[in-house]
Amino acid sequence: MMGMASQLQDTAPVIRVTGLVEKPGEWAMEDLAGLSGQVGEGEIPGRGVSAGALLDASGPQGGFVSVESDDGAYRASIPLEELSSKGVVVYGLGDDRLPPERGGPFRILVPEGRTLCWNVKGVGEMRVTAEPEPDSVPANPTH
Repeated sequence: MMGMASQLQDTAPVIRVTGLVEKPGEWAMEDLAGLSGQVGEGEIPGRGVSAGALLDASGPQGGFVSVESDDGAYRASIPLEELSSKGVVVYGLGDDRLPPERGGPFRILVPEGRTLCWNVKGVGEMRVTAEPEPDSVPANPTH
């Protein structure tokens, strides 16, 4: 499944939702902006959408989400319930895409999460899994 901005997705950055989901797909900034659960600037550093809204649109069937940077260098495995209830997918700054120097084009923030390592920059994929996967940081520092 593709998000709604299919013509823009050939050139626009996308975040992939894969793994144990009913509807795997790719989502561009425009697609994320069309989901319910929008979070505005002032609440977060940029514009975003509830991670729960994105995951719900994909039909998760597991208990964890491995959030991985687009370059594959960083991964955090987050309980689905916590990511869905507390997490935000940040995709914009003003009317523009979230720039790389701010963690873009997509960044996961979990403001009340158990560990700072759940705040992943440069996200390329959110993979729903049955069990937690190894994090790229062996010891997760807490807030």
